[in-house]
Amino acid sequence: MMKLLIALLFSIPFLANADLSYEHYMNIVKGDYKIVFDPSEQMYTDSFEFSLSNKGKVTFYDDNQEGTSNTFFFENPIGPIGLPTTTIMAYYYSDEQTEGYNITLTAQEGDPSKVLVQSVIFTANDGPNEWTFVERLQKYKLYKKSKTDKYIKIERF
Repeated sequence: MMKLLIALLFSIPFLANADLSYEHYMNIVKGDYKIVFDPSEQMYTDSFEFSLSNKGKVTFYDDNQEGTSNTFFFENPIGPIGLPTTTIMAYYYSDEQTEGYNITLTAQEGDPSKVLVQSVIFTANDGPNEWTFVERLQKYKLYKKSKTDKYIKIERF
């Protein structure tokens, strides 16, 4: 009986699986978002909204805006995956110039689990004038819609 109790005590850490799976991560980051830019850093727009599905598909609410999202993580063959990072690329474009925002998110497991902002970067690529521009924005607010339809500010690192 004692051997069974000792074996059970040693197996408890293996039975408690608290790692964050890719599917769980995607369920944390899915949702409706709104980003608001400070006038001092406003580039193309003062704000925009988008939705991210649990499959990683991004949808924008402005017809003049398009983009994509990618989620990266390290597959660990002997343990939990490397903490995923999702980048949402939101772009406005014409035949001569493309301007956009790269919003990088991650999630933190917990009670409650939460989304965190790693960075927001503005980029521009102007073909005829042969110049590009990149700036890490500091004065923005990113919000995620809660289950009660209120926008809640997302924390930064």
